[in-house]
Amino acid sequence: MKNFTIKEFYKNRYLPLEENLLLSFNEYCIENQQKLETEYIEWFYQFVHTLYVSLERPVARIHCTMPYTDFLCGNANINISAFDRQGQFMDSASLNCLWMMELWKKFEEELCDEREYIRSLVHPVMFRRFYPATVRKIMAVLGEYMKVWLALDLDKIMEGILRNEEFYVTYGEYIGKQEIIGRLRPKVDLLKYIDKENLLEDDLKYRSFAKKRYRMKKIDEIDIENSKFGQCLFEPWTFGKTNLRNVIFDDCHFHLTKFEKTNLTGAIFVNCIFDTCRFHSVKADDENSRYPLLFMDCCFADSKFLNCDWMDVEFVDCEFACIKLTDCVMNDKALQEIGKAGANNDRNICKY
Repeated sequence: MKNFTIKEFYKNRYLPLEENLLLSFNEYCIENQQKLETEYIEWFYQFVHTLYVSLERPVARIHCTMPYTDFLCGNANINISAFDRQGQFMDSASLNCLWMMELWKKFEEELCDEREYIRSLVHPVMFRRFYPATVRKIMAVLGEYMKVWLALDLDKIMEGILRNEEFYVTYGEYIGKQEIIGRLRPKVDLLKYIDKENLLEDDLKYRSFAKKRYRMKKIDEIDIENSKFGQCLFEPWTFGKTNLRNVIFDDCHFHLTKFEKTNLTGAIFVNCIFDTCRFHSVKADDENSRYPLLFMDCCFADSKFLNCDWMDVEFVDCEFACIKLTDCVMNDKALQEIGKAGANNDRNICKY
């Protein structure tokens, strides 16, 4: 009998199946995104409004948890608990996600296929100690989607609700280990921060900017990560070396706007118009983010893309007219969509 080791089976059997499992979770979330988002947002909305009616005191934090111990017992629930400013517990609720267990069951069946362990001293039960790490990876995938859902709808959910000025929604395995996935903060004037020195790293993160007109300015070396712009107009305007990671631009108009060496990793543009704009050396995907830059229902006209490595960037239901690409790397789908508009690939060096 060949003496295979756990390490060999973990590398050659467990890890490939785990990767397939995570891909399945991601694909399920993509294919059913509207349904999952609606279910989560409605559940969250119902929770905070019921909480307001019953207690009528400000909520400061809502913690979302999903312990791996519950998951491995067959309870794939997202749990939320609300706390006031003093840290006093207010209320809790759970959302059952049975679809997760179906995918997990398939993973276990494939992993425990006895035919793979013939002539080996290794048994499938030996892999159970790796389950918690796998469940945490599943939680990380789901957490990224929840972060996007809340970024789009949290201000609407919390409208009319008594809450602290600094309001957080966090997510993690348990309450003591959490990361921020949603945050509402007092509104500030972005223009007051331009050319201002010694800004705190957190000054402009998770801010909301709505129905503003930004003209004749350039912002450089400013961190606006995880903020949201709604119905804003930029003309002429320059984002230079600005950190716009995970920023949401909803129904914004960019006219004569430049994105110069800007970090747009994880950013989302929804229903936006780009008129005579320029993207130069814009970062759209990095190793610290699960998702790249995304454009949905956007229109591009007379715009240029220069030296942009955008292999994983997605354009969903976007329109293009008079686009010029120079030294760009994009995927086949993006190039096909842009090409329909008769894009000019300068010097024919647009690679994919």
